[in-house]
Amino acid sequence: MKYNIKTHILDHAHFVSGDLPETNKKLTHFNTSVCSSYFIRNGVTTQKEIDTIMVKILKAIVEKELTVKEKNGTYTKKNGKKVQKYRTRIIKFDKMLTAYHNRHFNSSKSVMPHFHFLFDGATRAGKDFMYLKQALEEEAKTYQIKFNFMEERQVTGLSKKQLSRIENMSWLLNQGDIVKMKKYLFNSVKVRDTVDLLQTHYQNTQNISYFLKLLSVLNQRLKELNIDFIYKNINLKESIYFFLDTRHKNMLTSLEKGRTVEINLSNVLDREILKKAHHFQSDVIDIVSKKFNLENLSPKQLRYHKKDDWDAPVASKINSFRKLIIQDLRNTLAYAKSEKDWKNILLKMGYIKVSINSSKTSNKRVKHSITVTTKKKSKV
Repeated sequence: MKYNIKTHILDHAHFVSGDLPETNKKLTHFNTSVCSSYFIRNGVTTQKEIDTIMVKILKAIVEKELTVKEKNGTYTKKNGKKVQKYRTRIIKFDKMLTAYHNRHFNSSKSVMPHFHFLFDGATRAGKDFMYLKQALEEEAKTYQIKFNFMEERQVTGLSKKQLSRIENMSWLLNQGDIVKMKKYLFNSVKVRDTVDLLQTHYQNTQNISYFLKLLSVLNQRLKELNIDFIYKNINLKESIYFFLDTRHKNMLTSLEKGRTVEINLSNVLDREILKKAHHFQSDVIDIVSKKFNLENLSPKQLRYHKKDDWDAPVASKINSFRKLIIQDLRNTLAYAKSEKDWKNILLKMGYIKVSINSSKTSNKRVKHSITVTTKKKSKV
């Protein structure tokens, strides 16, 4: 059966506003989510309270009117100087199908509270949904939360093409078309390369939620279709592959023993731990809990790291080329088992050469620096 986005939106919505008549016109879809940890941080600690706020926000968006200025051509003065013309436009969002979801279409899976917006050309949402995002951001500030597009942009270490390969795998597996899934999963090289890209994404962003959610869906589909898939000597049909950095291993061990730890809510796993402490369902923490027993986790065991870092407005972050490379080096060091493994991870990320430099001092050779060569043959 052909996938229908409107059916998907209506199927498991908690709240729906508006409608769209059946049409052959191309529809535009936009969705955005909020991490529940924002609500918890602000003292909103039940799903019912979160639902109430999210529905209020959605209703406010539907009734909202934005006054915007848009470029409207140019005119030339007598002296030959070109001048930009503008027009004022009122932007409304009442001619669209909107929905709030608080659960996954598969009710066994957890999901972040999120909105769906579906509309045709009658609604002007702006380039890259600029006006719709502006309206959402205004409402978000009222409740001291951030939608995912307001978060600091993550440095993934991947190109747009590589990111789209991960997104395509996620989309295909979540749609659940058996014929398409079988064809895809039997292409072992393509799947293995995509999981490699997913791992690179995780190493650079520490977004364990993104990593584990996709691997858990892959695990589910492999089980349903009874397909074995070996990755790094692990059958992904039988197990969900993941790894943690040293900080998180130590943190989870301390929590398991009932100790108090500091959490930094700019980190995804720290957010998942906070949600777990307040009895929110989380696929990610359920998987991690199989290695670390967190059933008795209490909010009292968690103290926040620098509240100002969490609440401050997100500023544009400009990373120099050198800083991005240093970030790659540090991130991979957290996961590599040996110097050789570390070099291999960097080579898979796209670096064409990694050299560790040393010099002889007092009859002893000491390693002191690193030289990497990028795809474009730039040395740093």
